[in-house]
Amino acid sequence: MKLGLVIDLDTCVGCHACAVACKQWNASGTTGPLTDFEPYGTAPTGVWFNRIRHYEVDDYPNSKTVNAPMSCMHCDDAACVTVCPTGASYKREEDGIVLVDQSKCMGCNLCAWACPYGARELDEDQGVMKKCTLCVDRIYDEALPPEDRQPACVLTCPTHARFFGDLDDPESEVSTLVRERGGEAMMPELGYAPVNKYLPPRNRPPAPVVERTAPEEEGAGGLLSRWLDRQKDAFDKLGAGRGGPSTAGRASGRGAGAHATMRPGGVIGPDGAGLGTGPDGGPGGSVGRGTGDGSNAGRGGGDPGREPGGGPGEGSNGGLGGGMGSGSHAAGTSGSGGTPS
Repeated sequence: MKLGLVIDLDTCVGCHACAVACKQWNASGTTGPLTDFEPYGTAPTGVWFNRIRHYEVDDYPNSKTVNAPMSCMHCDDAACVTVCPTGASYKREEDGIVLVDQSKCMGCNLCAWACPYGARELDEDQGVMKKCTLCVDRIYDEALPPEDRQPACVLTCPTHARFFGDLDDPESEVSTLVRERGGEAMMPELGYAPVNKYLPPRNRPPAPVVERTAPEEEGAGGLLSRWLDRQKDAFDKLGAGRGGPSTAGRASGRGAGAHATMRPGGVIGPDGAGLGTGPDGGPGGSVGRGTGDGSNAGRGGGDPGREPGGGPGEGSNGGLGGGMGSGSHAAGTSGSGGTPS
């Protein structure tokens, strides 16, 4: 029996969920803890049994990203086992899993130097070498349901890009996938006979190349001009008479009447048309400014007899009058073509 992993490079999205699940399970398992150093610093390091490499292949428009998870390959002729001076690294005969006996490991790093896949992780805190165990403490746990007796990385993969099984059994799921999809070992030319296999990405037609053309300009400003025109139209619809609350600041509006008065949002009256702005909007309040067809439209407000009022206005008889005065109504002092108001 040869237990191992089959990884589909076509569906792996490089999300690192497998690496995190592996870390979580093994940190509390027989190989734990998996020490981290400065995990939130500028140069974090630590023990990770599963690491994901990312590669950009081919040229545009056929370019794509290939995400390749890397862990122990559980080689049939493992160099790490050969070079270990204490016999701490060994390969199990019953299932082919390569393990480390931490009670014999002296942390010499020879196995890490011999492994071409970078699968060995030295725990500097404990001074021993650690590596992927294929979750050996899980896959044989009879207390778990049969469907859960798989490595943590296989169970957590969101795209189902990882498969676990007996690669020595030609009828197993993993062997069938390798046969049908042309699965390959990682760097088989080195002669270590890795057990884990990778399914290559499928060939897909290249994405169509869309020629982007500049939009036709309407008027002198193109897109910006059209946007400004839309904003202007929106403000025109609102009208110049829209304003905020009377006590909050300036108010403006259109009004009609002989005595145009400020109200929240503008000047309103019954007879003529007037335009006024002011922060308070009521008779006797803050200063307002106005022009229009009203006998008293003009600059006015304040307390009678105290604050001056005046401004341009069209008199009650059609003449243009204006001036300064005091009192509740501004009185004009000169006019043209009519009686001053």
